[in-house]
Amino acid sequence: MRRASWFARLAVVCSVLLVSAPAFPAPIIPPPLDFATAAWIEDDAENVILALTHGGIRANVNHPPTILNSPSGFWQVGLTISEIDRLSGCGPLGNQFCDHLIVLERVQHIKGVPGHVGEGPGPIFMFTLEVDAFNAVGNRVVDAFSSFQPHLPSHEDRLVSFLDAVTLHVGNNNDIVLFNLTTDVTHVVPEPIPEPSTLFLFGSSLAALSGIAWRRHRRK
Repeated sequence: MRRASWFARLAVVCSVLLVSAPAFPAPIIPPPLDFATAAWIEDDAENVILALTHGGIRANVNHPPTILNSPSGFWQVGLTISEIDRLSGCGPLGNQFCDHLIVLERVQHIKGVPGHVGEGPGPIFMFTLEVDAFNAVGNRVVDAFSSFQPHLPSHEDRLVSFLDAVTLHVGNNNDIVLFNLTTDVTHVVPEPIPEPSTLFLFGSSLAALSGIAWRRHRRK
């Protein structure tokens, strides 16, 4: 009888605890990041640095093309980013799960620099940067692209872009926990290369000056 009363008391206490205990909140799944708000551009008409930071891959999503114009309006950058959360079957044995990131980027100067008479839109840089968490060295994986494009008659654009990801590896899971994209492009006027005739005249002038100095020294 006593045993039954103890069971009854325990049942009442458990029911009270269950009723009074706070309910666990449902997990909050953040929406895909709008990369236009995560990017910023610095420029002075002829140079631009695009920087983008994102705190990891959260879902399998393709971010649609995002067009960014630099403050001066000289440069235009287009981005399409594909995030793949834990792609199965990666690694040499196909038994790993890996985050994968692909960035398609398009960069172009779309109007002339002040002072560059008759210069319109320049050449287009279009390239892809791609990283896989499984290929990380330590906890970093990087992909880079560099190129230059002549813009006749006298200018050229030079571009360097880096996609740098920080990774975390637990068991068979290889995650990207943070990634940064930095693109640095410069519109430059190359240094002129002297023509052979100019070099000859310069050498002749040096020889003549050397001869005059030698004669004055000899008279003394």
